[in-house]
Amino acid sequence: MNRWEWLVVGAMLVIAFAVASSHLGGSWLGAWLGGESLPAMTLSADNRVFYAIPLLALLIWWASRMFPNAREFLTTGAFVLIGVGMLYALYRYLS
Repeated sequence: MNRWEWLVVGAMLVIAFAVASSHLGGSWLGAWLGGESLPAMTLSADNRVFYAIPLLALLIWWASRMFPNAREFLTTGAFVLIGVGMLYALYRYLS
């Protein structure tokens, strides 16, 4: 990446940090940073699958570097898996 792209990424990170830090009061992160204990998380099989999707996509993308003949197929598979994960998150959010 050239310098302008790094500048854009840096500006986006600064904006995201400013927005996140201004809204910490009512969030779990703000409570944790204030010294309070975090509430217990309830896990289900659906949550475990949902949390594993990005890791599986990263593993598939990494494996695509080791198999040059299947690189496009595996990279596409990783992106499809991320897309399915986003759709699943949207479904869980709306239901």
